[in-house]
Amino acid sequence: MTDTLNQFTWLVAAKGYRWVMARGPIDKEPRWFLTSGVQLFEKTDWWSYAPLAATGGLFLRFAGLNPASRRAMLQFANEYGLLTRGAPPENWIEVEGQKVGHGEPLLFWSQQIRALGHAVALWRAASADPPDTVLLGRFIRWKESEGVMWNAGLPGESGKPALGRRWIAARDTNPELLESFTPGDLVKPAVAQLQHLANERLEGTRPRLLWNTSRTRLSLYQSPKDLISAMWLQLARAVDGNREYLRCSECRNYFEVGSADGGRRDKRFCGNACRARAWRKAKGVEK
Repeated sequence: MTDTLNQFTWLVAAKGYRWVMARGPIDKEPRWFLTSGVQLFEKTDWWSYAPLAATGGLFLRFAGLNPASRRAMLQFANEYGLLTRGAPPENWIEVEGQKVGHGEPLLFWSQQIRALGHAVALWRAASADPPDTVLLGRFIRWKESEGVMWNAGLPGESGKPALGRRWIAARDTNPELLESFTPGDLVKPAVAQLQHLANERLEGTRPRLLWNTSRTRLSLYQSPKDLISAMWLQLARAVDGNREYLRCSECRNYFEVGSADGGRRDKRFCGNACRARAWRKAKGVEK
């Protein structure tokens, strides 16, 4: 990956994470939270990594998680950490009356997986050759007298939609955009909706002047505020560069191919470590 993305680092609790029934600052009843379990003022160990350099397609792995599987979410967190930096100490969750460190609700994880998964589906369907109009037709609706609408119908907090429905282009709000569409077309409205979804979440990414990786000069970088923002930035870069991804035959992580940052389209492994591990297994040295 380019030096521009390598500046972002993220922390993972060395002891891992767990699901607990806990109360947040506004909860009347306990609910599921994913947390490191570190108590208030307790010292713990962390390890850091560069999410945008670790695998070119981390956003694809997250988007592919089962939004109803706590086990899948826990496995992801143990490898890559929580999605956000958390709240001030006074807002930490409570387990059996004792304050425990930052926790993220199950519903929050489900919503984030569904949102990114939906955006990835729009991107893949719209950029396919030919475009997947069957899938796009599930979400894009033309109203002859009004415009074109998007309706994801995904559940959210207290029955409210997490992604909901909105006019992509309508005669009474943004007629210029509507006029740029061909009536009945699903692809360009889908791309416009993908733009809307990504831009909302890219608000968590900001430009910053930082030292380059060799610390020889200051350079301008895109700096995500947290892991979920970093994965949306990764998706935006994929859309911008029409990037392609494959899954490693060994670790099953995604890696980029067919670009200046990625490898050849005939690659089977994401890196030398996985290639060597596969070779050892084939020779019977490692099982």
